[in-house]
Amino acid sequence: MYRKSLFIIIIILIILSGCSDPSVGGGSSFEKEPVEITTLARGEILHAADYLEIEYRINDQGVLLNKLVITVTDSENVVINELVIEEEPLTEWVPPIEIDEGLPNGSYRLLLSFYREDELYYSEQREFFISDASYYIRSITSYPPVLYPGGGGLFYADIECPLEHCWLRWSLDGKQIASGMKKDGYQSIMIDAPKNEGVYELNLEVFPFPPEDRAGYDYKSTVIKSIPVYVNTNQKSGVNEFGPKEDFYSLFHFRGNLINSADAGLSGPEAFSAIGKPSLSVRNGVFGYSLNNSSGFKSDKLILPVEDGILKSFSLMFSVIPWNLSGLQPSSAPGGLFYSGSADGSFYLAVDALPDGQLSAVFAFGGEEYQIYSGLPLIAEDVYSSIGLAVYPEDNRLNLVWYRDGVPVAEENLTAERTSGVPAWQEVETVDIIWETRFAGTGGFEGLVDELGIYYQRLTDGIAVDPDQYRRSMELEYGKFLMYAEGFDGEPEGLIVDGQNVKIDGSRMIIAPGSFAAFPPIYPGYEEIIFTVAIAGTSTKAMEVVFYPDGQSGEIVRVDLSDETDGVLPVNFSLIFSTETVSVGETEAQDGETGFSGDFGGIVYRLINNDEAVDLEIESVLIIRKNINVSEAGFNDIRLADEPVLEVSTGVSIGS
Repeated sequence: MYRKSLFIIIIILIILSGCSDPSVGGGSSFEKEPVEITTLARGEILHAADYLEIEYRINDQGVLLNKLVITVTDSENVVINELVIEEEPLTEWVPPIEIDEGLPNGSYRLLLSFYREDELYYSEQREFFISDASYYIRSITSYPPVLYPGGGGLFYADIECPLEHCWLRWSLDGKQIASGMKKDGYQSIMIDAPKNEGVYELNLEVFPFPPEDRAGYDYKSTVIKSIPVYVNTNQKSGVNEFGPKEDFYSLFHFRGNLINSADAGLSGPEAFSAIGKPSLSVRNGVFGYSLNNSSGFKSDKLILPVEDGILKSFSLMFSVIPWNLSGLQPSSAPGGLFYSGSADGSFYLAVDALPDGQLSAVFAFGGEEYQIYSGLPLIAEDVYSSIGLAVYPEDNRLNLVWYRDGVPVAEENLTAERTSGVPAWQEVETVDIIWETRFAGTGGFEGLVDELGIYYQRLTDGIAVDPDQYRRSMELEYGKFLMYAEGFDGEPEGLIVDGQNVKIDGSRMIIAPGSFAAFPPIYPGYEEIIFTVAIAGTSTKAMEVVFYPDGQSGEIVRVDLSDETDGVLPVNFSLIFSTETVSVGETEAQDGETGFSGDFGGIVYRLINNDEAVDLEIESVLIIRKNINVSEAGFNDIRLADEPVLEVSTGVSIGS
C-alpha cells in the first residue's frame, strides 16, 4: 500500500558516491551494506519537473522487510515531504516520485529508513541538489603545458555553471588543494609544482551550491574532470619563446619560474629574485608574469656579456603585453623598464617606457651617457609585442638598433675614441664593481612579461641580432598559414645570390642594379597565397618578382612591382593557383593570367632589380596562405581571425 505525499526534488547530476552512514537495528553482518541503494548518487543534481527514482538491493536475502519510510528535508533539516511504503515483503523498486515544481533551488537530503516488523533495520542518507541550471566542465588548460619541478603553474577551467553560487574543489593526486566560489576566482588556481619529476593527476569538481559550513563536502561531485600534470626539467619551447639557449647569454622564459635557461657555460645570473609580488597570469592567450606598478625581477649580477673587461655585441630582447601606459611615472634615474650595469652608474644599459608607447634607451660608459628613442610607439596597451635592442661596436662606432616584432624601426650610431686598440665603450671595469640588474619594479610599468633574453653568439662576435626574430614573430601571428618569413638578420638558408652583387647588411638584403636573388621553393596547393615585400624607402622601386616551377624551365608568372612600390610600402600581391592557371590579383594593374600546367613539386622565385644605377634594398619577405579577405590597404591589415581572449588573474596560490 502506498501513501504518496508528493514533494521531492530535482536538478542535474553531480555526484557519484557510495559512502553510507548505516544505522542498523538488527540483521546479519557482511561485507556489503544490508541494503544497497543503486540510484540517486550522493550529490546528484535534479531539475524541476523531473521524477525521483529510487532503486535498492537487499543483500541479505533471508531478511523480509515490510516498510520503507522516505523523508526529504531541506538544508535546515525542515521536513519537506515524507512517503511511507508498506508491503509484505518490500520489493526492490519504488515507482517514480514526482518532483514538486514549487521547491526552490538548493541542497536537500533524502533519508531512506527500512523496517522489519516495525523495527528499524537499516537507514541511509543521500544528499542531492535541485537546480534549473546546467553544470559541466568543458576543459582545463595548463600553463605552462609542462611544469618545472618546484616552479609555478596556472590552471584555468572553462566551466558552465551559475557564477553566483557555483562551488569548485581542486585536488592534486587525491589531496585537496583549493576550494571556493567561481565568482571569487577559483575558476583558476596557481600551484607550486611538486619538486620531483613525474605525472600527477589534477581533479576539478563542480558543486551547484557551497557547503553549509564552507568546510567542504565529504563525497565526490558528479561533475568532475581530471587531467594529467606533467612535471619535468626538459620542456619543449613554445612558438613565441626565444632560443636556442646556446645563442643567449641570459634567457628567461618565465614558465612559472625565474631561472636562467641560457647555456650553463655562460656567466649570466642563475636566476632572478622577485621585486614585490609578480603573479602568474594569462592574457590574450599568452602565459607569463603579471606585473603591477611596483613588481618586477632583480639580480645582483650583470646580465650583459662582458668578457675579460670587453663588452661583446648583443641584443636585449623582451616580449610584453602592457596596460595602463598612462600610469607610467617619470623616473629620476633611467631604467624604469630595464637596467643592467654598475650600481654607481659608470656603465649600464637602461630602458624606459613612455606613456605614448615609445621606448627610450640610455647607454652609459666612461662617464658619458648616450640616448636613443624608438621614434614611434613600440608597445601598445593589450597588444603583444616582441622588442629588440641591438648593441654592437663597429670600428669607432657603437650601433644601436630598435626592433619591433623582428623589424628594425630606429637606429643610432655613436662615436668614441679608441683606447689600447679597443673602442672606449667596449672597455668595462669589472674589479670591485657592485652589479645590478632589474626588469620593471620601478617607474610604474604594468603588464605581462613573457620573455627576456640577451642574445649573444659567443663564437662569432659581431653578430648582435637574432636571425630568427622576424620569422618567430610572424609564426606567432600567422601560425599554420605562414609559408615563409625572412627579415635578413643573418644569412638566409637556401638563398641564391648573383655573385657579389647581393649582400646582407643591417637587416636588409641589398641587390645591386641588374642583379637578382633567388629564394628557396615554396609548396602551395591550389589556393591563394599572399606575398608581402618590404622595400626600404630610399631604395629603387624598379623591382620584379618572377616565379618558376622548381626544377623545370620556363616562367609561371612575372609580377612588375615598379609602380606599386611608389609611396606604398610594403607591397602586397597575391597569386591564385588553380589546376590550369595562376592569377595575379589584388590591384587592377596586376590583374592577369598565365598558362600553367599545374603539375609541379614546388615554386621558386627571384627578386630582380631592374634599375640601372640604384640598389634595391629589401627589408623583409613574407608569404602566407590566404585565410581571410585581404585588404588593399597593405600588410598591416592582413591578420588571422583573433582567438578568444582568455584573461586570468589567479585567485589562489597553493604549495604542493
